[in-house]
Amino acid sequence: RLDEALVRYRRALQLLPGFAGAHVNLGIALGSLGRLADAVEEFSLALRIEPDLAEAHLNMGFALANMGHLDEARDHYRRAVAGSPGDARAHDGLAMVSARQGHLEQAIRHAREALRIDPEHAGARARLDAILKLNNDGER
Repeated sequence: RLDEALVRYRRALQLLPGFAGAHVNLGIALGSLGRLADAVEEFSLALRIEPDLAEAHLNMGFALANMGHLDEARDHYRRAVAGSPGDARAHDGLAMVSARQGHLEQAIRHAREALRIDPEHAGARARLDAILKLNNDGER
């Protein structure tokens, strides 16, 4: 099914090369196939078209974090939060990267914000619990 999606998104981009959303969707599909560098390329193309597109920044942050580029991922998650402050996924992503970089207070703040926005966000709940445990262990 992802192969079909790739074909469709590429066709859409042939018809509407300036459609940033198609680049984002193609990037998501590529990332799902483990082709993170190709996904980053598509998110970059989307951001050239719409520099403040929160969905592109969110997915770019996810891809970069999975590639181990935490500083760049954090910048993109910050831009996703700035562009869409009510998106729990953006706050959760920023919490994840902040925690991995050892910025636990910032991680806690963003995980709590993700849960305030979406109390059912299981990832944010698990992340907050893990961060609080790390923070408490570090204070002993």
